[in-house]
Amino acid sequence: EAADSLPLGPQRTQYYTEAVKHLQKAVEIYPQHSQAYLLLGNAYNGLSRYRDAIAAYEMAIKIKPKFADAYRNAAVVSGQAKDYLNAAANWRLYEQYNPGQSAVWYSRGQSFMNARMGDSAIFAFKRTVELDPGNWEALGNIALIYGRDLGQFPKAIEYGELAIQNQRAEEWVYENLGIAHAMSGNLPQSLNTFQNGLTKYPQSAKLHYNAALTYQNLGDTANANLMFQKVMALDPSMLQPR
Repeated sequence: EAADSLPLGPQRTQYYTEAVKHLQKAVEIYPQHSQAYLLLGNAYNGLSRYRDAIAAYEMAIKIKPKFADAYRNAAVVSGQAKDYLNAAANWRLYEQYNPGQSAVWYSRGQSFMNARMGDSAIFAFKRTVELDPGNWEALGNIALIYGRDLGQFPKAIEYGELAIQNQRAEEWVYENLGIAHAMSGNLPQSLNTFQNGLTKYPQSAKLHYNAALTYQNLGDTANANLMFQKVMALDPSMLQPR
């Protein structure tokens, strides 16, 4: 607990290391101590020893198969370890004991998205929206998957438009929606989307850059150059050769 309250640094590491020693002793004395295995997993996670953390959570679950907190922590740490399918599986098991939580379905969707399992991710994000209508992040991710992974640009546009109805929608939603319009061949609507995004995020180098490219493709060299100048002022690295 002391380590959890500290910023990153030597003392935090020392406390987690001491915690591991005591928790290892605890399960040596009492091997059926599921809570000790859960805390041991948490301590390993604090040391970025993700595989050890997951193994500890799995021991907790073996002892106590309905240990919801262990499934949740295993899901979180599996995601940190980039074991996305294991993360998705643990979110599913956690959801059995805590049904109807939109955040759980969203996390499961993220796991599938990171694993590039587009259809499964869309299913999970749609379930998120059913439980939390207007969840712009879930809607934005559905749009992203339809466009980037599945090449279904009408669907990408449909869900992107729903996402930006929420005033909290971030710049990446406008960026992806504008690109989907462009890939559908509607450059004027693409430009309109980037401009709407810039109204909310006037310092976004990405939106300026995409607007510049769209002006360029529309044959408006003057406005394209103005946008490129803005990109240069905001983030010159975006104009470097790649």
